[in-house]
Amino acid sequence: MDSIALLSFFCCNQKQEHSEAYLKALSYYEEGRNLTSCPPIKNDSLLKALAIFIDAARLLEQLPEDMSKEEISLVSKTYYEMSKIMFLKMSRNTQIDALKRALYYQEMNIDSNMMAILAADLALIYSSTTNDTTEIMHYIRLAEPYLDTTTDFEPYLKVKSSLSMALYYIEDDDSSLRVERERIAFKNRRGLDTRRDSVAYGMCLYDTPGYKLEAKPYLLKTFNIKEFPEIQRCVIMEYLADIYEEEN
Repeated sequence: MDSIALLSFFCCNQKQEHSEAYLKALSYYEEGRNLTSCPPIKNDSLLKALAIFIDAARLLEQLPEDMSKEEISLVSKTYYEMSKIMFLKMSRNTQIDALKRALYYQEMNIDSNMMAILAADLALIYSSTTNDTTEIMHYIRLAEPYLDTTTDFEPYLKVKSSLSMALYYIEDDDSSLRVERERIAFKNRRGLDTRRDSVAYGMCLYDTPGYKLEAKPYLLKTFNIKEFPEIQRCVIMEYLADIYEEEN
């Protein structure tokens, strides 16, 4: 009986310590979020927040079987916050590492909203940095079951962009353009501004054999955007001049 009582006492103490670590990590997480959610965000704030998030993760991480669902969820969100800092610091490899770590924990205790966000972010990063369609499609498939369970538009839009790029890489131009149209239509139905999307779609049409003349109405939307990058505007003017010449 004495040994059982001792074991019970030891487990209770462990649970109490564990709870304290969680609460401390949670306070670190909230402090880091405060530093990165109040614009203007300065470089010093990002570096300070990153150090705080690292401390939060260090408090939480143990063997997965020794972690509670709350701890798994919090450490996943902590790594996601780290990934956003890496994006702002333009450190793609470490951003990918942080997202994968967040996804690793998320898969143990699935929150559909976070699963959609993490998998969609990874799909988009891979589609914009590599033509490895196997990797891109892996994360698209991970995200798809959870897209309907989130009210956030971004994961759906990122998955569509990633899928369009994957199809472009395998030279399925018709399907790639169709997916882009679906993405723009999705934004239109929700009253979101699609002028820049339309211009980008026009540039894709111009560069796709057989679609050049169809690009004109999309490229003309450039003139409806006041703050449009001048360098890009010059490129689009050249595209339009080429189209008008071919039409005449």
